[in-house]
Amino acid sequence: MKLQKRARKLAWVGMIGAGLFGPASYFAAPMPTVQAEVQTISAEGIYLVGDGPDETLGIGQERAQSDAMRKAEEQAGVYVQSYTKTKNATLTADDISTLASHALKVLSTKYTYDNQGGDGIKIHCHVDVQVDPVQIDAFLQKRIGDNESWEAIKEQNAALQEELRRIDTEMATLKQQYKQARDEQEKQILAQKVKKNEDQLTAASYMKQVGEAELANNLLGVIDLCTKAIALNDQFAPLYNDRGVAYLQQKQFDLALSDFNQALSLKKDYGFAYNNRGLIYNEQQKYDLALADFNHAIARNPSRAPYYNNRSIAEMGAGNLKGALDDLNKTLSLQPEYYSAYLNRIKVYWKTKQFDLALQDSNRAVALQPKDARSYVRRGFTYTQLKQYASALADLNTAVQLAPDLAEAYFTRGGLYYAQKDYDQAIPDFQRAVALEPKDVKTHNLLAQLYGNLKKYDLAIQEFNSILRLDPQNAQAYMYKGVAYAGKEDYAAAVANYDKALALAPNAVPIYMNRALAHANLKQYDLALADYDKAITLKPDAAIMYYGRGNVFARSEGKYEAAISDYTKAISLKPDYVEAYNNRGIAYRHIKQYDLSLADFNKAISLRPDSEKTYNNRGELYEETGKLDAALADYGKALSLKPEYDQAFSGRGLVYLDLGKYDEALRDLNHAIRLQPQSDEAYANRAKAFQRLGYKESARQDAETALSLNKDNLEAAKVLEECKM
Repeated sequence: MKLQKRARKLAWVGMIGAGLFGPASYFAAPMPTVQAEVQTISAEGIYLVGDGPDETLGIGQERAQSDAMRKAEEQAGVYVQSYTKTKNATLTADDISTLASHALKVLSTKYTYDNQGGDGIKIHCHVDVQVDPVQIDAFLQKRIGDNESWEAIKEQNAALQEELRRIDTEMATLKQQYKQARDEQEKQILAQKVKKNEDQLTAASYMKQVGEAELANNLLGVIDLCTKAIALNDQFAPLYNDRGVAYLQQKQFDLALSDFNQALSLKKDYGFAYNNRGLIYNEQQKYDLALADFNHAIARNPSRAPYYNNRSIAEMGAGNLKGALDDLNKTLSLQPEYYSAYLNRIKVYWKTKQFDLALQDSNRAVALQPKDARSYVRRGFTYTQLKQYASALADLNTAVQLAPDLAEAYFTRGGLYYAQKDYDQAIPDFQRAVALEPKDVKTHNLLAQLYGNLKKYDLAIQEFNSILRLDPQNAQAYMYKGVAYAGKEDYAAAVANYDKALALAPNAVPIYMNRALAHANLKQYDLALADYDKAITLKPDAAIMYYGRGNVFARSEGKYEAAISDYTKAISLKPDYVEAYNNRGIAYRHIKQYDLSLADFNKAISLRPDSEKTYNNRGELYEETGKLDAALADYGKALSLKPEYDQAFSGRGLVYLDLGKYDEALRDLNHAIRLQPQSDEAYANRAKAFQRLGYKESARQDAETALSLNKDNLEAAKVLEECKM
């Protein structure tokens, strides 16, 4: 027969596609090693080419090399088993086979040829390979620290070896059938099958190179190699799985989903493809679909720890914390040193407020992976929740040093500073987190909330706009942007944003409540009442809704009876509602039910004895009922609690005025205006003082100032009118 010398790229590498999550570097910090020498192994493979249909010399060399490497791996497995016993590592046969395959380094490859006459050419491939114990240590560490990838490596190693055996067996069968073929047509059909077998072998060779690309974090290389291999063999499910994983890492979810679907159409019981498709659904927060896929994966291999670990994430997302904890406990029963399972269980303990247990798992995680920043982030956050701030800061500083580009580390440290009200330190950390993860809505949101708390409303609005560019359907972002505009007293813009939020979330009670407040500040009381009515319909047992509606009634042309009814309802739902007692006391005072007003103020003070506002309000009641000494005492108490309290200065100034203590009165009223230069009430009160003192021009000026600030100030209007007489 004629030998075809078609060029073939010969490339046997000791790595295959990991096929899952892939690849943080496989060479994590190595385990402490027992000193052992590098082992050199020699092996020879043989393949007879020319005893059947036309075969290329290159393909013959590949088959001989494959045979040689298989024998080398068998010898390496004996060494690996012996070496790992010194590490007290308990390994399965699959673990040993995979370690042997991955720890090999080819030193040399040499071919010799024996012409068998009419029976073809026997190709001998002699390989010298090296087994490095440092490499074995690295993979043993990976088996602990990145169990998910390790399980995938084992799965794909087994799949590739099975595929190579199938290819070899099929080729031997085809050769035998070719020899027995009776006519040229049958031989041509068999020759086509041989060509297909050769293509499948080349596809398997590409798959071996995929692992090398994954180790280099060359996702484009992985995709290219898998695509080339699929063009030669579109029936090998692991190729679609590996390419899908690369797409998943690139967050090209549609392409990844298509590949995992194709893998499952070729291999119905492909647990890893179910698992990987579940990961996409986790990313997309489609937790019902994710749970279904993880359930399929577990049904096919109930002893595989990563499947339970990944299902726990879906359970958490679906709000089933017990299910998540059960899955993580199962994961750790199967693989007690499964690092990421500890990281995930810590999150469950956070959500269930079991911070002592979270700390135990955090300590375990740090012990397992002392060079991984994530374990320090977890422990740092746990210490923050336990208010052990010094320990938290030490851990988070370590995380930043280990991983200067880990957004989570800056985000969590920013949260620590935030908890301590150290906003100057918190802002740069949140800004750094946003710069590292500009598409992370959570970080933008927390930075926006921080800006809002600092009254940096324009910066808060910028962050909410960033969120809305990323997620135009984010009703919460519209709501909080409205709150920021309300902070700027731009209530019309606030309402516009609340409207957008409600278009996206028409039953969101907090949005109705915030819009009601904005309408009230615009004096659109009917609209405010309509919003509270809707909120109460949606949540009839929320005391704050009745309290808010009561406030609108009180401001809306003095509908104090309706306000009192709502405050009473709020108190029935929340008996210790200090603000409701305080405001009901004000409403009673307005309708001159002074005893009931006093009772409410007394109750509010008994519930919250450090409330300067309630002392101030009771002082006003005492002033109105002529109990001036009691009024002075309450105003004094209010000022002792809040020394810069403008309303208390203003009220006490009026009492001093009633008592004829004019110097004290003007001193307090001047203080009130200094503290609140935009307070129409303070100017109106000083105008009254000047009027009583006979300073008509000063009274007129203060009254005009008060009316320029609030044209509806009746007291100022009265003083101004009297000054004209």
